[in-house]
Amino acid sequence: MFPITDNVLIFTVIMSVILFSLLVGAKLKIPDLVLLLIAGAFLGEHGFNVLERSSAITLFGEGSWVTDRYGRRMAMKATASKPVTKITEQRMVLTVSNPVTAARLTDLAFLMRDNSVPGAIFPLTIVREQTDTEEAVSRGEKLLAQCMAHASSADVSMEPHVRVDLNVSDGIIRAIRELRGSTVFAGWGGDHNRGSRIFGTVNQNLTQNCPSRLILCRIMRPPNTTRTLRFPFPPLAERREDLGTLIRETKLLSKQIGAPLHVYLSGQTAGELEARIEKTSPGCDTKYIVKDTWTEARKEMFHDAHEDDLIVLPQIRRNSVLWTPTLDRLPELIARHFPYSNLMIVYPALSSSPIGDSAPIVLPATKQFPAVHGVDLPFELDGPERIQELLDKGLAEDHEMADDAYPLLLDSAKLNPIELAPGVVLIHGHCGQKENSILLIGHGASDLPFLSLPHTPKVIVALLSPKGDAPEIHLRALAAVARRFRDQDVTQAIKEAESAAAICTILSHETNG
Repeated sequence: MFPITDNVLIFTVIMSVILFSLLVGAKLKIPDLVLLLIAGAFLGEHGFNVLERSSAITLFGEGSWVTDRYGRRMAMKATASKPVTKITEQRMVLTVSNPVTAARLTDLAFLMRDNSVPGAIFPLTIVREQTDTEEAVSRGEKLLAQCMAHASSADVSMEPHVRVDLNVSDGIIRAIRELRGSTVFAGWGGDHNRGSRIFGTVNQNLTQNCPSRLILCRIMRPPNTTRTLRFPFPPLAERREDLGTLIRETKLLSKQIGAPLHVYLSGQTAGELEARIEKTSPGCDTKYIVKDTWTEARKEMFHDAHEDDLIVLPQIRRNSVLWTPTLDRLPELIARHFPYSNLMIVYPALSSSPIGDSAPIVLPATKQFPAVHGVDLPFELDGPERIQELLDKGLAEDHEMADDAYPLLLDSAKLNPIELAPGVVLIHGHCGQKENSILLIGHGASDLPFLSLPHTPKVIVALLSPKGDAPEIHLRALAAVARRFRDQDVTQAIKEAESAAAICTILSHETNG
């Protein structure tokens, strides 16, 4: 009877074991791979000999494939693009190193800036620490002075910065965090020979470690001379978190320079993307080229492109679940085929936490405790921005309540923040029309200040009670939250937790107990 030789039965056994491993692993919190290894040992020739050695190896191969396929699918659901949130401030950082690149990056930043949103532009140059540092700083100041003179006619706030550091890329990243840059423009020297690569050491380090949205710019000619903007959407680009910002910026650039926008789409999501682009303001002259596959769309773009075009290429960082190796060579390929064309490579912001882009964790309310919403906060946000991020993600389905809650929580953080434990701060307020109170848990370390507190808390606890609740009901909710932190074991576990989800689980177990 054994080993099984019928292919249908072999496949049935393998898939049954995989399904069993996934279900049992999730329930017992045991890694799926461990269960697959155990199953392989029992079913293989050294166990019950149900499957031959080749079939047992296939079991492990299929298990890895299923884990990768469905793990990626679950991760992509978590990172699916969210509704465009209202931009409250633009802080553009321009990393400059030579006069030609500096002038063109400045022009590009002006064209992509939304004048209806407040903010500033920060030209930045990094001087490597050496024996003649003073002379190098002087050259950097002259370079930034040229940027200021070039932008003198524009009514835009510019704040130039010169920094000294042992390493250029590390200096840029530190400055970006200190300046709280929302978008970073990094240029390439402009050479068009085959030996001059876009991704040198500095740009490569930036793509891996820059915390903010990053735009690598290969500007070969003034942006306002562009004839056509070409905007290809690689596979999975529709799942970017910054998709709304990317579309809005590209359409704004098209409108500002008066060049038509040609969008290259492919696959089953082409219709969804086209509708999304059409709904995003501002309006511009847009043409859609739709193909069955990405290979066909890319080939069509290469056929259509000219030297006086500007190509806006959405790109993904290597540590993202959306990254695919086939896209890595595309920027170099474009630069080689079109050495005189302008090219912008756009990377989304880098999450400081391995699950920083995940969906909020929500636990339902009980009679003794409010509903808990957990959010992982990015590293690069200061006090007010951390509160805004907590509300935007924790109340993603109720933007009106988030807008009402922000000034209340900001005032609470300024006037009467309650330190429940070292590194844990409680803020609170009355807002919204919900039936029950909501407890928002924001988790994430930061070196930036949290308003007037001497130390930035790692955990922010925000209690929101309905407007109609009497003061004593709100006070009872505050007392219930405070009681959770009286237990030293619970407090220590919360301080050591690596994510908002872990904190929610700790509070949930304490509630159920």
